[in-house]
Amino acid sequence: MRWGFGLGNPVLSQTDPDTGYRFQPNQKVVRFGKTLEYNQYSQRSDPTTRNKPANTFRILMVGDSVLNGGNPVDQTETISEQLEAQLSTSGRSVEVLNASAGSWGIGNQLGYLRQFGTLDCDVLILQIGTHDLTQPMSSGDRVGVDVNYPDRDPVLALEEAVRRYLIPKLQPYFPSPKIPAEIPATSSEQQQFQQNMERFRAIVAAARQEQTAVAVLYTPNWTDVLPTPSSPPYKAEFFQVLSRLNVPAIDVHADWSALPAATVEPYFRDSVHLSVEGNQAVARLLARTNFLTSLTEARSQFLQPQKIHQTFKTSREMRVNTQTTPTNYDSTLHLYKTTFVMLSSLALIPQYFLPNRVKNFNSVPNGNSQPDRVWLSRP
Repeated sequence: MRWGFGLGNPVLSQTDPDTGYRFQPNQKVVRFGKTLEYNQYSQRSDPTTRNKPANTFRILMVGDSVLNGGNPVDQTETISEQLEAQLSTSGRSVEVLNASAGSWGIGNQLGYLRQFGTLDCDVLILQIGTHDLTQPMSSGDRVGVDVNYPDRDPVLALEEAVRRYLIPKLQPYFPSPKIPAEIPATSSEQQQFQQNMERFRAIVAAARQEQTAVAVLYTPNWTDVLPTPSSPPYKAEFFQVLSRLNVPAIDVHADWSALPAATVEPYFRDSVHLSVEGNQAVARLLARTNFLTSLTEARSQFLQPQKIHQTFKTSREMRVNTQTTPTNYDSTLHLYKTTFVMLSSLALIPQYFLPNRVKNFNSVPNGNSQPDRVWLSRP
């Protein structure tokens, strides 16, 4: 069982004060023939560096189990890996990082960025689904208690087979210990939506002060598109927020709603999660906007080929020295970069995003907050 199915060697999680929980770093396992690897930043990606390699366009995607894929999806079949493969066909060096975990909400995404920052990325893509709009931040109460969130390897492969796969099927006949809810309950969806929008605004403001472009990948549930398309709750309100913030959205719900049901059905493996075919469809949708390619080309025109991003400090470093101002910036390069971001927001992005589904972004908000303090405020 251990060698044939990977039982006894599960992907491990850990509790975390910022993210609630995340996958333990630096692990690689094979489960039921599928490879799952997590790097030093708990991302479902290959090991990487805090500062991106020279002449590399880096994208950081942050999301929940839809982006992660889980055990049924091989490392190469995730949305992020599919997108990286498609963008790399042009010959450019592209890196797409995948920071995600099951049941992460917008609050968990903010917590991850507080802890690790944007990792010198050019574009931050937040994968947000219909259910995320009114979901509270998930806690780590289940880690080490729920068999689906193990924090250590079982002694025997047979132990995991029984506890994780056999006993749950017998639960209707036998009482089971009480396990904390995977997603905390909320008393008011409207209030939770408003709180999530505050967290979302905090992410956008902080990323833009890091001179990082922000976009949203909006993913639907099965019932949003099948058997007939419908309007997901709070989507309209969310897109009003995106419009006011000038955050572009890649609207998978709108794209799939225009397709025949027979085409869309294979894109789901259950009511929320996507199949490998669905992951490929999302990656194609992201790649064919040419948004990322346009940014790469524009960046090379305005900037000298040297790193000018300020290294993002972790939350621990920021707490020690919260008064530090950015250093090592060449004033001319900084002016070029600001000009590039402004021109991108005004001219480049609208040409390449899907028409009528996205808005361009304003890169630098008004305000006097220091860039190395932007992730500290907690809405």
